Amino acid sequence: MYIYSCMKAKTDRLLVLKQIIETQRISKQEDLLHRLQNKGFELTQATLSRNLKQLKAVKIPDSEFGYVYSIPKNGSILPVEKPKHLDYQSLGFKSIANSGNMVVIRTKSGYADRLSAIIDEFNFYEILGTIAGSDTIFAVLREGVRFQDFKNALILNIPELREI
Repeated sequence: MYIYSCMKAKTDRLLVLKQIIETQRISKQEDLLHRLQNKGFELTQATLSRNLKQLKAVKIPDSEFGYVYSIPKNGSILPVEKPKHLDYQSLGFKSIANSGNMVVIRTKSGYADRLSAIIDEFNFYEILGTIAGSDTIFAVLREGVRFQDFKNALILNIPELREI
């Protein structure tokens, strides 16, 4: 129970950290730390550094603040404007379920290969790999990784899937 609680807290913290970086221009790690602490997260500077590394956050030039944190999109260190609304249905997503460390994602017919490729591009630690058919993706989770951890990683990278 404690491990699950810690993992959920970590995922929640990563989601909030990502949101802060994407919506505000922050130039100092201290400022990020204080903002997270003000939102109720207990963490050290070392934990924040590890979280920034996990999110692959980098500093980019900013005319007003010198350098600010950014999270690269598609391998680019330049900030990319996020689409206003990405409908996860456009990815063909229908459902997700698991049995132990096996995950089955159902999609509309013909969408599984595309969604599987997107998932593979994220290079999630949580999964060993995916196999896709026409409307089904099969993923195997790493030993010790819980289904909720994988779902949280998906949501962290595709926030529109929060509805799942």
